[in-house]
Amino acid sequence: MFKIVSFSLLPLSMIYFLLIQLKRIFVKKIRLKAKIISVGNIIVGGAGKTSLVIYLIRILQNKRKIGVVFGKKNKDEAELIRNKFSSVFVSNEKNINGLKKISEFCDLIIIDDGFHCNWIKKDLDILLIDCSNPFDNKFLIPAGLLREPLFSIKRADIIIFSHSHMVNEEKKKEIINYFKKFNKPLFFFDFKIKEIKNNIKSLSPEYLRNKKILAFTGIGNPFNFFNLILNQNPKILYSISYPDHYDYKKEDIETIIKLAKEKKIDIILTTEKDFIKIKGQNSLFYYITIEMSINPVEELNFDNLIEKVIK
Repeated sequence: MFKIVSFSLLPLSMIYFLLIQLKRIFVKKIRLKAKIISVGNIIVGGAGKTSLVIYLIRILQNKRKIGVVFGKKNKDEAELIRNKFSSVFVSNEKNINGLKKISEFCDLIIIDDGFHCNWIKKDLDILLIDCSNPFDNKFLIPAGLLREPLFSIKRADIIIFSHSHMVNEEKKKEIINYFKKFNKPLFFFDFKIKEIKNNIKSLSPEYLRNKKILAFTGIGNPFNFFNLILNQNPKILYSISYPDHYDYKKEDIETIIKLAKEKKIDIILTTEKDFIKIKGQNSLFYYITIEMSINPVEELNFDNLIEKVIK
């Protein structure tokens, strides 16, 4: 899937480039009274944006009245945030009118997938880079997966590398060296399984060792999810990937259960976001909760940087 060049689509990529550049030139930026933090990425696909939004909420929820804005297609992520943080206002109205409404009663707004929202003045632009596929084939969509040209990286205030456990040390160094030229604070966003649970009981990550597991998900980067499970050394892992934001049907659930019985599976696993969509199957399905940490490439503290911005 990655790094395939569709040369026949290059003319369309050029048109796309011209459109986004014209939009950037002529757009009028609006300043709101609320502080604005944007979390975004530069290619199509999952880089861990929602996980970073959750991390930001956790460190800031006692300091600010927070609102989070998602796009209309991101209803799964919006519901996940509502379930986890009752004090946070969540909206799928990602436009200037939507942000104006939220700014009336929130003094901090986090925009999910906001790197490309050039119509709003931001106090902090955080760019997530997926180490497992930083730039795809370096072509703009539709010939590649880049949503913006690489020189747009200089707009970011902070750059965070996600999914670094999926590449070797040599590749990590190569990525770090490339981004050092932008002279921005650089961090690694690291994940590990904290707990396995459903609405009935909880299990430790160690439970997965030497178990036969069936895992399924409908997220932008399913390989990271599967890799987290493999790190627990299961006996065998059967994996099923659905399209991002997939709406599970009754037939899908029946197929998963049937396969689990055929393969004599010990546990069926999914993500927390997917688990929300399959309510009613709580005794059969479990989801993993994630422990997150943000670690500097050099001597910096991510939490302190964020708190300075919102003062």
